[in-house]
Amino acid sequence: MDVQKYLQRIEYTGSRVANLDNLNQLCWCHATHVPQYTLDLFGGEGKQFDLENIYHKIVQLGLGGFCYELNGLFGNLLKLLGYKIELLQGSCFMQSSDEFNFPFDHLLLKVTINEEIWIVDVGYGAPSFFMPKLLVSMESQKEMSGIYRLRREEDAHDSYFVEKRHKQSFHMDTGEKITANKRKISKYSISEDWDIIFKFSTTPHEWEEFRVGWNSHLGNPNGFLMTNSFLELFTHSGLKILWGGKLMEKEFPDPLTEKIRCTDLLVHEDGSDQDIYSAIKEHFGITLDFKPKFCSKNFRMLVR
Repeated sequence: MDVQKYLQRIEYTGSRVANLDNLNQLCWCHATHVPQYTLDLFGGEGKQFDLENIYHKIVQLGLGGFCYELNGLFGNLLKLLGYKIELLQGSCFMQSSDEFNFPFDHLLLKVTINEEIWIVDVGYGAPSFFMPKLLVSMESQKEMSGIYRLRREEDAHDSYFVEKRHKQSFHMDTGEKITANKRKISKYSISEDWDIIFKFSTTPHEWEEFRVGWNSHLGNPNGFLMTNSFLELFTHSGLKILWGGKLMEKEFPDPLTEKIRCTDLLVHEDGSDQDIYSAIKEHFGITLDFKPKFCSKNFRMLVR
């Protein structure tokens, strides 16, 4: 891995000293330059469980990736910069069943700085955090995208829930409030004001152990990742999402409020989707050398 080229890819020009201030800036640069991305599951060369190939795709080709790719590669960068890094496994919360997905469903990072433990995750996208969070139970931690807390699971010293304070959503152009579906309080919740995003274990793992989760996602034709083509990229004031043929723009006036604009882009069966490719270039800085199939099964989940 060429560290300088990676830093140029995310437009990071700060110090390379391994401290918290620089870690914060590295996470910000990564989240605002490298999108969460599944388009290569719907065309192109697909995904390969290989960090050299992932580096080529994200750094040299300027594309994006999903959690294993983004956090796996970012962890290698941090290690080369002198940070103490460990890989952690997580499981996403499935609201429909009120249960968590399979182990190794998600990859995130544990970073130790001056004996403090920070949880780093530049690979989840909406609706989770992208700035480092101190590993302390029940403490509210704010960033642009929301207010989060890590809650230790009762009777499990190494397991934590990631929770987000419930937000209010409004139409960007009209100011009208968006009424979401009635929220179901989970059996895992202790407060109706907080939504569970996923849970994770602080037990460290090796890269190769995540192959099982990778294969579980890519081997399930009816699974979430295989039925939703999307791009997600944080901006300096919000978030942009291409989900199937819909472009969603979000602004975060404050951590508990979001304004949303949604635009339908034309998707043609004959592949002449010039407006959608123009939107990918304009909003995400990506030029594709293949024509993916744009599809969406779970779009409504984004409005939360």
